[in-house]
Amino acid sequence: MPKFFCTAKRARSIWARWERKRFLTVATLGFDSHVSRFVEHNKLWVKGQLAYLYGIARILPGYEFPRVRLSGDFGVIDEELFLAATGNTANYGGNIPIVPDARLDSGVFEIVWFANFRAGMC
Repeated sequence: MPKFFCTAKRARSIWARWERKRFLTVATLGFDSHVSRFVEHNKLWVKGQLAYLYGIARILPGYEFPRVRLSGDFGVIDEELFLAATGNTANYGGNIPIVPDARLDSGVFEIVWFANFRAGMC
C-alpha cells in the first residue's frame, strides 16, 4: 500500500446475504463518497477515470476528515476517517482493488479503513 495508507486496518464482519439472496458489492464512506458526489452533481464533460481524477484534485485540498466510530466483531475503531470500504468483492469502479482480501465465496464482507493521513499517524 502507498505510504499514506499505512494506517489501513482490515476486519471481517457482516454476512453477505440478504433474505437468502447472494450479492456482490463494495460500499464506501468518506473521501471516495465525496468525490463521487462531486463528479455526479457537477455533470462534468469528462467521464470515467479522468472525471474521478479531476474530482480528487478538487476535493482533496479542502477535505475535512470526519471522526467516525465503527464497532463489530473486530472491536471498535474510533478515529478520523479518510475512507472506509466494505465489500465481498475486492475491486470496484475501474477495477480498483479497494478491499484486497474480499472474496465472493467467503460469506462475509471485508472492511478496510484508511485513517486521516494528515494527522501524522504514518
